Amino acid sequence: MMSANINDYALMPLKTVEAALADFDCGREDIDDFFHNKAQAYEKAMFGKTYALCPNGDPDMIGGTGL
Repeated sequence: MMSANINDYALMPLKTVEAALADFDCGREDIDDFFHNKAQAYEKAMFGKTYALCPNGDPDMIGGTGL
């Protein structure tokens, strides 16, 4: 089993990974809906900023968080 190293990943603003976001599916409808349909509106309304967790050098989103 390979262990992940946090240094192999980067938090990127959602705007920088919009193309990868189209394919994002974590299997939870509420979370998928937020990233696909609500995150940008929340950011625009200044409710929070959403970030994508991506492998370094790869814009494919593997997770996300809102602050």
